[in-house]
Amino acid sequence: MADQPAAPAEGLAPELAPVEEHGGVLVKREDAWSRGGVSGAKSRAMFSVVEAEQGVGIVTAGSRNSAQIERAALVTHALGMPC
Repeated sequence: MADQPAAPAEGLAPELAPVEEHGGVLVKREDAWSRGGVSGAKSRAMFSVVEAEQGVGIVTAGSRNSAQIERAALVTHALGMPC
């Protein structure tokens, strides 16, 4: 299996998604990354941006059935912020 980055410090989002090896092929698993009950690249990006910018909340918009709306709410909840 490929070298994996060290685990992030408590409370920090990792910079890389998990990588698995399947039949000699390395597969980046955005869906396997999880924190605060949310998973995926959009969630990882939201955690990273809010923490890096020391944000106080997230403002987002989307259609009624957009997964981004739910993810933003879960990310802010996990960080104890308003949404």
